[in-house]
Amino acid sequence: MLFMVIERFQDNDILPIYKRIRDEGRMFPDGLKYLDSWVEPNCSRCFQLMECDDLSLLQEWILKWHVQEPLLRLFQFSTANKLERL
Repeated sequence: MLFMVIERFQDNDILPIYKRIRDEGRMFPDGLKYLDSWVEPNCSRCFQLMECDDLSLLQEWILKWHVQEPLLRLFQFSTANKLERL
C-alpha cells in the first residue's frame, strides 16, 4: 500500500526536524519503505510517500515522531488512485 504523509512545520521552521533526523535517524521500522519526499518552497509542509503492507508499521513510525511533531497527516492511495484520509 502507498501512503502520503503530510507534515506541517511550526512557524515554517524545518531545522528542528532535520536536527532530529541527524541525531536519531528516520526511525523507520523494518517493512516500512520511504519512497520520496518534497518540501513546499515556503517550508510550511513536507510530503512523504511511503510504502508498507502492514498499516501498523506506519502507525508505529508516526507515533515515534508524534512526541515532538504532532502535525502529521496520513493519507492512503487507494487502488483506484484516489487519495483517502485515514
